[in-house]
Amino acid sequence: MSYGILLWGKAAETIFILQKRAVRSICKLKSRETLPEKLKEIGKTDSPLCRACMETDETPTNVLLRCRGVAEQCAAYLGTPASLPEALGDLGGLLSFWSELCWLE
Repeated sequence: MSYGILLWGKAAETIFILQKRAVRSICKLKSRETLPEKLKEIGKTDSPLCRACMETDETPTNVLLRCRGVAEQCAAYLGTPASLPEALGDLGGLLSFWSELCWLE
């Protein structure tokens, strides 16, 4: 399912931004508040740090592009994406990746 970026091209980045805005709106995030901070605030997590590496905040960019704790699983399901929109373009790979980590529960 890596056709997402090829099919959508530059529109994939726009769609990603719109998805982020939707999540921010649904979670009622303030302008400078991050999702991990909000999850900690409402008791859904006890730390904003990445569950895999515990080095930096758990953000999509960190998990999909930088985290050494899940690098092997990421490579197996997503290859080595150069950017976040490229990683998000492979929906099947993303779902398999998150499922492998048991982070969909």
